[in-house]
Amino acid sequence: MNNEADRDGRIGELLEYDAIAVGEDMAEFAGLGPDVGVPLGFMLFQDANARKEQALTEADDTVLLGDLERYLRIVAAEGFTEVLRVPFTVEDNYGSSGGEVKREALFVFFHDRDGILLVFDTYGGGKVNSGHFYYNWVPKRSQQLGMPTGASGGWYGERLWVGHHDCREALRFKLRRLRQRGSFVPTWQRQPFLWLLHYGDHPTGRSTTTTPSCRSGCSSCRSTCSGASRATSRPARATASRRSSSSPTQKSFMLSAVWGFSVAKHLLRMKEV
Repeated sequence: MNNEADRDGRIGELLEYDAIAVGEDMAEFAGLGPDVGVPLGFMLFQDANARKEQALTEADDTVLLGDLERYLRIVAAEGFTEVLRVPFTVEDNYGSSGGEVKREALFVFFHDRDGILLVFDTYGGGKVNSGHFYYNWVPKRSQQLGMPTGASGGWYGERLWVGHHDCREALRFKLRRLRQRGSFVPTWQRQPFLWLLHYGDHPTGRSTTTTPSCRSGCSSCRSTCSGASRATSRPARATASRRSSSSPTQKSFMLSAVWGFSVAKHLLRMKEV
């Protein structure tokens, strides 16, 4: 039990760690400006992100841009049941494979005991792209009212939280933390804001597939999953323009990053002393 609590404490710290703010604070402490603080923050972010992914992998939890097969295994182990899968195709206009048609899918899962609706889509066929899990939740009486970490939504009535979490990263940790601090409401008292779309959807109906309504008959979403309006959304994966050589701004950024990293090492040595 202590090992699990220690592991969750570490994961929680890594999820809440703001590397950019830390970099700026370290630069300010050293009497340096944002030209050093921001690049230093990005370097700290890369290091923290690597440690976070390692911690989540060791805990057999989900990670950003995780493999679809591994993600589906974890979702099933957590008690979710697949109720809908919508194949769709998109034209890949990014990178060296520009113009290639990609086969993707929108997945909808439901957790019957807790009334949790999980929706996500894929990118590149075998990676989880973006998604959320939606729920109603009541905190324990001993728990002070406050927005659950990493959640979006709002309070209704005296103690009903209606909201959603990003489902891509640390899915098991987020579910475990919510159960530790309260209980899910299996039959929704209020509908969360639902985003039941994938990034291949178009407002003009030009999508290569037509999204059917939910066929699960689940008590929580029976009246809300069908007839969702279609809207444009973009892949969560960020893209960058390709340049043949580094610009002066890029070179300045890299030099500042190296200098900031050197300052950080010096500050850490001072702290140890």
